[in-house]
Amino acid sequence: MKRITLYVISFIIFILGDNILEIVGWHHRDFTSLFIYRVYPLFYIVIGLLVYYFIIGKITVADLLFRMKNELTYLSICFGIVIYGQLTKNSNPMSWFLDSLVIPCIILIFLRITDKKILNDFKKWMYCFFFLNAGIAVIEKVSSRLLFLKESPWYFDYFRSTALFGHPLNNALIMSVLTIILFLATKETYLKMGVLLAGMLSIFCFGARGALLGVFGAILLNIILNALGFTKEPSRNIKSGLMYLASFALILIVVISFTSLGDRIAGLAHVDESAEARVGSLNILQYVDLHDLFWTGISLSKIDMLQYLSGVEIIENFYIEWLLNFGLAVTVILIVSLIRFLYCMMHNIGADIKLPILFTLIAVSSSNNSLATSTYVITILVMAYYVFLDFKVLEVKKVPTDNILYESLPY
Repeated sequence: MKRITLYVISFIIFILGDNILEIVGWHHRDFTSLFIYRVYPLFYIVIGLLVYYFIIGKITVADLLFRMKNELTYLSICFGIVIYGQLTKNSNPMSWFLDSLVIPCIILIFLRITDKKILNDFKKWMYCFFFLNAGIAVIEKVSSRLLFLKESPWYFDYFRSTALFGHPLNNALIMSVLTIILFLATKETYLKMGVLLAGMLSIFCFGARGALLGVFGAILLNIILNALGFTKEPSRNIKSGLMYLASFALILIVVISFTSLGDRIAGLAHVDESAEARVGSLNILQYVDLHDLFWTGISLSKIDMLQYLSGVEIIENFYIEWLLNFGLAVTVILIVSLIRFLYCMMHNIGADIKLPILFTLIAVSSSNNSLATSTYVITILVMAYYVFLDFKVLEVKKVPTDNILYESLPY
């Protein structure tokens, strides 16, 4: 992937979130709009690029079969699920499914054929994108005014920022995952603290307690894994980890006690209606036919009817959404495939970094339904990991001609 292509794709991912798409007329959140608008414009771009790279020979079938087995396997499962959804006449999830789960795999294929220097130079821009979204979140919270929308399309008891990626919980999921990756990948102490501070402040502005717990738990898990010997310098890493954990706690106390950024978290530190709604989503399952629940899933109209019968206004749990859309069998296959895809992608780093990243994604996404909507979180995870922690480039190892001549000479 050329430099300009990487920058254009990155601009679309990090800047053209739901709020900006709404402004430019791509009504992504409108359920009455045509299917073409329900899918992120990035999907059409990456599919076109993939076809183009195959035509010019930049990517070959041999590459996929022998050097990109992880990507090919995951992509095959995803498209298999899409076909299965069509065969069972349950095509509810196809738009968000393509956005959230298919795009990341194609982006990874592009990254693997991108020059190392280009990826290395891109690091500073990823920091810029991160601090930009955090800054917008803080400005919106302090001014109690959304910068890109006249008013929030979602009702909340407290004002919550929507920044670039639309829904506050989707923003919080993206920022928590990006925070932990940049935190673990950054070596400079001041920049590391800056990442932690910006990430936490933005999460406060989004009013997402689950995201705060996810980042805290990931740092704690990193310390525990270092203590168990999953690193080259356990003593040093444990000390620094404890320092950052203490900093996390200090920021938490200061923000809640002396600012208005954490008003929702401070005011709702107990089990409230939001938490009850997530648990209450389970009530809808008692009305679902067992055959549909295990195998085919149910239609969108039937889901609406079951929500009415069970008194569930919003299904705030992506596991329940997946069960209703796919059925238990396919949901299990999808979850295992996604975790395996990300785990295998990170095979070149230690468990002390790999597991905290996966923990953050799983823990924070489990606290809301963002993974059952269109979100860039996994795409951003893939990009951030590959740029900061492992930017190995797909290349054919060539044996030097001199060595061949030397080895062929008689002794």
